[in-house]
Amino acid sequence: MAALKLPDIDVSRQFTSPANLTDKRVISSEMGAVPLTAYRLTHSELLSLVNLAAVGGVNQMVFHGQTYSGNYYVTSWPRYRAFFYQFSEMYSDKQPSWDHGFGDLLNYTARVQYLQLSGVSRTDVAIYIRYIYSYLSPENFALPEARVHNGIFAPDGPAYRALLITGDNNMTLSGLYYIQKYALGGLTVILSVEDPGAYTHGNSDKSATQRAIQTLKSRNVPSVSAVQSNGTWYSTWRENSETGTDDAFVFCETNAGAIAHISASRVSQSLVLSNGDRKHLPSAEVASSNMLSDWILTAEHWEAQTPISLTLDPGRWNSSGLGYHTTQLTWPPTNGSADGAYLVLSPISHTARRYAKGKQLSPLDLTAPRADITAYLQKGSNDVSVVVPTTWNYARSIAGDVETVTVSLLGENGSDPPGPIQNDLIGDVKLVPYVKYQLGS
Repeated sequence: MAALKLPDIDVSRQFTSPANLTDKRVISSEMGAVPLTAYRLTHSELLSLVNLAAVGGVNQMVFHGQTYSGNYYVTSWPRYRAFFYQFSEMYSDKQPSWDHGFGDLLNYTARVQYLQLSGVSRTDVAIYIRYIYSYLSPENFALPEARVHNGIFAPDGPAYRALLITGDNNMTLSGLYYIQKYALGGLTVILSVEDPGAYTHGNSDKSATQRAIQTLKSRNVPSVSAVQSNGTWYSTWRENSETGTDDAFVFCETNAGAIAHISASRVSQSLVLSNGDRKHLPSAEVASSNMLSDWILTAEHWEAQTPISLTLDPGRWNSSGLGYHTTQLTWPPTNGSADGAYLVLSPISHTARRYAKGKQLSPLDLTAPRADITAYLQKGSNDVSVVVPTTWNYARSIAGDVETVTVSLLGENGSDPPGPIQNDLIGDVKLVPYVKYQLGS
């Protein structure tokens, strides 16, 4: 499946649902081919595409590499580019993030793929859509895998427990006959409050289809109107009978979420565990968090021909390369207790790597970048570094000189390129101390 940026999860599921029904184990998709974002598709945007594809049922992500890195006819830095500059992204060592974050993204994708290839995909609800596009349609119902056993539809595959028919769809007479048979076999069929429309073709007519809809409703089929939550959550579920394990992958594309933490407080607090037990936490004077400041920036600017190192102002909008941000912190804190500390960054738009005491920390969660750095802290002064790669703004500043086979980055009409993107370390960096509390024996 080729995807020029999946606009929503339904675009993916309309392909993957029939594939899961017929036990097609590998479902691949092109990743990161977004129009008009050459050299400016950030890792956070790419990661969002990977996650949406995964919860949509895709389990093999295909990234574009640079097809040719040598000299090419009438082609400038950073070398030949297929489709000229219409799409992102051809990843190579010409991009500063290649050795500073891209590998972390690939490793994450590999772990997700491993999970999504294990066992059998299970889905609770199938949605019937006809005429617009299809998750499951009458053509899918004719497959031998499309059967009901013990109230479960396609028991050898997705194992749907319910079939949802929304009111904004047009149903065929043949599709209704299949659904009536499934309902008689024990499958839960859910109709929206409004009746679906009739899609007629061949020897069927509209009145016969409408009568079949009423017959289906008369079989005590439940109806629903809407389901709401405070955020959009997507998930996949896979069962592996050989290992006896179930794997779940959950993705939220909004800021909705849950964080469990113990804050510094002078009064006693309580914590309720998932089993209902309530644990009373003693009062503790935990050291307060503090912003890390006095950063020193050394910028490695990558020119069109060769990388050079020089010192630039922090607002280096037209630079491309690596920004080495370094500061120091003193440990332990003097304003309270602390058994350890987290290094917390603001959300990262592209990518970054963090170092404490010269040691690279674990890969970033780009949406909530934090790391427990307790193991790296020593008494006294401690060096902390964040390395941030950038690319687009420099290419943008010389767009008239960047070309592939005579085609300029400015495009055939010579229009201005898209605007600059945020560079470097954006937002605050905090040190958040914590204390440990034993909840049980």
